[in-house]
This record gives sequence, structure tokens and C-alpha cells, in this order.
Amino acid sequence: MNKGLVQIYYGHGKGKTTAAWGQAMRMAGHRLSCLVVQFLKGGLYSGELWAAERLAPYLEVIQAGRGCPYAGPIKAGIWECTGCGSCFQEAPEDRDLTRLGWQAAERALAGGSYKLVVLDEIGHAIRKGYLAEETVLAVLAQRREAVEVVLTGREFSPGILAAADLITEMRSVKHHFAQGEKARLGIEY
Repeated sequence: MNKGLVQIYYGHGKGKTTAAWGQAMRMAGHRLSCLVVQFLKGGLYSGELWAAERLAPYLEVIQAGRGCPYAGPIKAGIWECTGCGSCFQEAPEDRDLTRLGWQAAERALAGGSYKLVVLDEIGHAIRKGYLAEETVLAVLAQRREAVEVVLTGREFSPGILAAADLITEMRSVKHHFAQGEKARLGIEY
């Protein structure tokens, strides 16, 4: 892989993070190093984190977000997600945690250690004003040429979309959450 591209998975449908993690797992399967920076997510067990532990040192994860304060009881040694959505509600520390995650992402994009850098939920961090669009665009443009980048989020500005080489929009047609179904182990987390 001589030239890394910019991929975007966005929209209001399910599967953005899953698609990005699939790229990371594939990369790690080829014994190529990748980094996943999860903005506004942190602390709560997910299947992706356990998988990343098993794929180390090829797959590293930085969670630049706080944990869910309303996680349900421990079942089978893990926290249960209650599906309350509190992990996406704004808190004062979100801005500082986002900056720390972004600093790590900047180093990864400029350095030569990673072939893939996933910026999970960066669209949300930009939309909330925690990261400036101009800063993100400048770092993407100046990254090492061989670094592939995947960005996820519900919405991106036309400027960010224009910087992408591949864009996939996830559109929700029907979702079981609308019928009151909670997040399910192995499917949503």
C-alpha cells in the first residue's frame, strides 16, 4: 500500500463503527499496525475492545471519552449496556478528553508506525465544536502518504466529505431500538 486514502462511513444508520473496525481487523490480520481512536466513547466493555486485546500489538485502541455512568449489572463478567444513551450526552470533560485523543491521532497520522488510523465518531466531535474542521482537514492533508484513514460519524461538512476518497452513507430504514429493544451483547456492543 503506497498511498493511503481517506474513507468516511457516515449517516444515521447502524454500522459505521462496525465497518471501521472491520477495516482495522483486516489490517491487523495482515500483521500491519493500526490505531483506533474512539472519540466520545470510553470505559465500557465492548466486543471490539476484547478483540483488540487479542490482536495486539497490531491493533491499538485509545478511548477519548468517558465511561457510561449508567451501565447495568455485571453479567458473565462484563457490564451490561442498558441502552439509555447517556454515553452520547454531553459532559464537561468531553472537550478535554477529545483533545487528548486528537493529540494521539495527530502523532499517529504524522508518524510512520501505523498503516491505518481509524477516527471513530470524529464527526460528532467536530459537530460539537470540540475539534475545528480546519484543523482536522490540515492534519489529514499533511499526514504520511502511506497512512490510510477512516472517519466515522453521523454527519460531516461538505469540506470533510470533499477530502475523502471513499464515502459510504449508512441509512436507517428500520431499527429495533424504535420498538424499545435495548442494545444487545455481540451485536451493538
